[in-house]
Amino acid sequence: MVPYSDFFVLQFFVLLFMLMLAELAGACLLLVNEEKINNFLETDLKTSLKTTETKNTSMTDWDIVQKTFMCCGVFNASDWRVQPASCCKQPCDGCYTKLKKWFDENLLTVGVGVIVLCIVEVLGMCFSMTLFCHISRSGLGYKL
Repeated sequence: MVPYSDFFVLQFFVLLFMLMLAELAGACLLLVNEEKINNFLETDLKTSLKTTETKNTSMTDWDIVQKTFMCCGVFNASDWRVQPASCCKQPCDGCYTKLKKWFDENLLTVGVGVIVLCIVEVLGMCFSMTLFCHISRSGLGYKL
């Protein structure tokens, strides 16, 4: 019979390992499908713009994006039939270009964050396995 403390330490190790595998799989999928993600973003922005114009819905989301990134439309101001007040006044890039540039600029920061998180998870796995081995060898496990 496995003492409870051994069991919980081993569970912690397995959960950290599964979390790290999921993070690495997600990172690999993002790298492999980068072009599909770009195409999806472009298509989604175009669809959102058309939906906003045809249904006369609230411009809140587009206003926030256009004010934050100082952009107008998907590719340029001509994407709008009637240019909203949130568009930048001077000639400027489209929101797709600005969003893509922002993601590219912040990719390194996100990558470093993921690497640091993986290092912390590996350290947690090492310490939990060390603790597991120490508890099982010394017989200090919780026994009923």
